[in-house]
Amino acid sequence: MGAEKEKVQPVITGTFPAQRFFDTLAAILSRRENVTITVTVKQIEEQQRKAAV
Repeated sequence: MGAEKEKVQPVITGTFPAQRFFDTLAAILSRRENVTITVTVKQIEEQQRKAAV
């Protein structure tokens, strides 16, 4: 019998600078693909976020 892999459920807490992350990703892809990519991150209202959960 093979060893079974343990399932790990990631837990994410805190905030994350989404605009900066996606701007960096867009810059990398823009250079690689020789195109211009722009990103706009929109924040949703707290009520909408809770309703989605």
